[in-house]
Amino acid sequence: MNKKDKSKENTVEDSLEQNSHIIKDKKAFLDNFDLIIQNPSSTPYAHSRGSAPIKAVDRKHIAKRGIEAMSEQIDIQMNQILEQMKLLADQVESLKNKKKLSFIIYGAQMNFKPIVGESYYLYEQDDDYLLSILSPEDWGEKWMETRRYIVKVYLSGDYSWEILEQGNEFILPE
Repeated sequence: MNKKDKSKENTVEDSLEQNSHIIKDKKAFLDNFDLIIQNPSSTPYAHSRGSAPIKAVDRKHIAKRGIEAMSEQIDIQMNQILEQMKLLADQVESLKNKKKLSFIIYGAQMNFKPIVGESYYLYEQDDDYLLSILSPEDWGEKWMETRRYIVKVYLSGDYSWEILEQGNEFILPE
């Protein structure tokens, strides 16, 4: 016997002495010791009759289910992000229009200082714009013959202008 076998035997003998009350037949135990698995959890098969059955894994089925579930979740997330991008694009377009309108109004003729929180009326007159505190009804028909009502606007706290009421076919210039 070499040293390894001897140490194995000593370990088995020590184990037998410690567990002699459990193991009745030491000879039978020693004869079958090599058949007993020291670490049964590491075997790819059931190591005794009482073990839980170990079934072969269908890797293709697992992969297919995993890919389907993952694809569905990622598609949902991508659609949510696309919706958010569309919303952001709409907001950007709205801000661009708000900026264009503000440039038009600040470039318009006005004979007063606009007050934040008030509404005003924008008119077009001879290829120029005019901001007024008077509505088209206040001006009367004669005055409106030479001018075109564009929009009713509101001066926000950030000094940008918001459209409250659209006039006749107003399109913001590019």
